[in-house]
Amino acid sequence: PRHIEIQLLGDKHGTVLYLNERECSIQRRHQKVVEEAPSPFVTPKMRKAMGEQCVALAQAVGYHSAGTVELIVSGADPTGESFYFLEMNTRLQVEHPVTEAITGLDLVEQMIRVAAGEKLAFGQKDVRLDGWAIETRVYAEDPYRGFLPSTGRLVRYAPPSAKCHQGPIQSSPSSLGEGDHPKGGGGVTLPAANTPPPPSGRSPSPSKLGEDLAYIRLDDGVAEGGEVSMFYDPMIAKLITWAPTRLEAIDAQVDALDQFVIDGISDNVDFLSALMQHPRFRSGEITTGFIADEYPKGFEGAPADEQLLADVAVVAGMVSVITDERALEISDQLGGRVYVPCERVVRIDGGPEHKVRIKPYTGGTLAVLDDGDLVDIVGRWVSGQRLLTVLVDGRRLSVQLRRVGRNWELQT
Repeated sequence: PRHIEIQLLGDKHGTVLYLNERECSIQRRHQKVVEEAPSPFVTPKMRKAMGEQCVALAQAVGYHSAGTVELIVSGADPTGESFYFLEMNTRLQVEHPVTEAITGLDLVEQMIRVAAGEKLAFGQKDVRLDGWAIETRVYAEDPYRGFLPSTGRLVRYAPPSAKCHQGPIQSSPSSLGEGDHPKGGGGVTLPAANTPPPPSGRSPSPSKLGEDLAYIRLDDGVAEGGEVSMFYDPMIAKLITWAPTRLEAIDAQVDALDQFVIDGISDNVDFLSALMQHPRFRSGEITTGFIADEYPKGFEGAPADEQLLADVAVVAGMVSVITDERALEISDQLGGRVYVPCERVVRIDGGPEHKVRIKPYTGGTLAVLDDGDLVDIVGRWVSGQRLLTVLVDGRRLSVQLRRVGRNWELQT
């Protein structure tokens, strides 16, 4: 089955609206790991049927404020008619940011206005569905050891740069009408509170981490130097990406997850990145049994292809040469200047040796791997820099670097 929920919003004057759906099928032990809006399974007809039944439920009990009706849906029934009530959460959900991203609404503000007795300032036809949003939950747990909880001090916590931190960003205007929208959305753009429009009148500038129009939002409650204890929920942060299409939102997630730097505790960032890159997830053919089906023996990491290994090898060679060059700049050294060879031998994870020749230039490095073609690395590493993002022959690569004894640990 699939786990799909409908976001409701009602006032004290009898108006209840549905704000589209969220798909929450990616779960582990019934705990949500990934959420997205809209659902890749739901059609406009199905969305309307679900939404209207959930609104009827809320009106029957006189409910007001934000609430979520959770449904179990048969993924085997393409008609979308096989959905069943699970429960209603009479509160704001952890995954509410994906709804804010596709509707442009600030749900917290709307809850406050409803509590103050105000009427909703818009109707069902005004609720838009713009683009695609995905949320991943960053947990303090070790996916390589059966997802055991991890506690301790956050020695280093450097999340990706976000265009929005713990607040909604208004969706960009769409020229698509109701019938043209991929999921039957459209309508007018609703104002998002506390999000003043940029001078150009467009939505906030896109994140450089994702596609041209993608942006990321980060909701967290920790800081570097803080402690993750055994007494509270292990969630460190929520990473939300929005883009015009689902695949673009997924790719923005992968790029943003690569930017997470967390030291001192174990985390599930590698697992989340593997989920985002899994062919079955990207196809949208997901169920609540996805993790159990695809990782029956637990998570052992995602395999690296030959191109990625080659890119990591040349970056490792560059870092090694830059490190040695810096050591030569130490003053008052005995003897004459030592010649630093431009050739390095790189071995990745105990595998075969690779010969890398390095020639730095202003703003980048030229490299040759195993007497192959010339490789252009745009970007330079600075000593002490933990996160390095470069272009290797035009391919974007983010690498975390850590010195371990005489060796380097590179993580992608």
